[in-house]
Amino acid sequence: LPGPEADLSLLHPGSLAALVTEGLSALPAAYAHGTWQSRDLTRLLYLFCLNPLLFPAPVPQKPRLRERLRILLPLRHHAVAAAHPLSIIKTAPLPDAAFFASWLGASLDDGPGLFQADNDTPLLAQATAAEALLKALGEVRTKDHILEIGGGWGALSEGLCRSGARLTVQSAHPITARHIHARLATLALRQPVTVKEAPLARLAGRYDRIVWVWRPSEPLPAAASEDWAAVFRQLKTLLKQGGRMVAQIATVTPGTASGLPSVLFPEGAPPPRDTVLDAAAAAYLDAGAPLIFGEGTARLYGLWRTALEATCHVDTPVPAQTEARRWLYRLAALEAAHLAGTLTTAQYTFTHRIAA
Repeated sequence: LPGPEADLSLLHPGSLAALVTEGLSALPAAYAHGTWQSRDLTRLLYLFCLNPLLFPAPVPQKPRLRERLRILLPLRHHAVAAAHPLSIIKTAPLPDAAFFASWLGASLDDGPGLFQADNDTPLLAQATAAEALLKALGEVRTKDHILEIGGGWGALSEGLCRSGARLTVQSAHPITARHIHARLATLALRQPVTVKEAPLARLAGRYDRIVWVWRPSEPLPAAASEDWAAVFRQLKTLLKQGGRMVAQIATVTPGTASGLPSVLFPEGAPPPRDTVLDAAAAAYLDAGAPLIFGEGTARLYGLWRTALEATCHVDTPVPAQTEARRWLYRLAALEAAHLAGTLTTAQYTFTHRIAA
């Protein structure tokens, strides 16, 4: 295969049979449960990104056994006996703040970073990204109302509070919603802050500014249905005419094989870039020139992955190991996809124009 050498070691005799019957889409959950490993997970997933033809578009019926073997045979692997059964979990709850603090640090900021120099630290790069977002919002008045979509653990919410405007933070997770509420309660605020634990589709109201920063700890608004046109129609109803929305999001590069994102991101792949822009245009949201974050994004995910790996120990309880491995796979996938150009993180500024 074109690209760097990478290994995939099966640790359970039944792993090969499961991969043959279920295909490579079974890899993420199987990795979380310790049924296979790689000496360099990012390198392996990077190899996948460079060979997208291994991942054809999913079909309704199960492919024949010969087709499954055709996909698996190019991978060099060896089987090692182990005692872990292959178990697939479709969804998993979000870990608590302590888990994220163990590799994100006390800031609990898992937003993107904009690296301007090789010696920039993750916190400096994230502060630069936050400054770029606040600048793109334009002049914010005290009478304005800002909506933050997917507040994560509240790091950006603190900066938005200092703008002096009213702030509403949406979070789909009860754990993060409670954490944001407690975090902001310690600040001396000039305006009230509302934290809403609800999916985007259930939000109502009209806002002068909308901030949407995609983070690994927040589900994508359309991860289940992939109906991005509906997402942007909803955003249009939330944004006042003449209002502005700034989004820092990762999108799939045009031309990427449609089957690859499901292997890299089983819990919801970022949308294709053209899908986002087309959906925004159909909702009368005009997009300005994007601010591309570059390969520094891969560096950020790599630093987080390394920090998380340092917390994993042999004597860690099995459930905690499974959770850590699930997040290791997610971070390695984000790192590899940005290195290969499969994903691009950028800042988009949308304005709400009047329909013709």
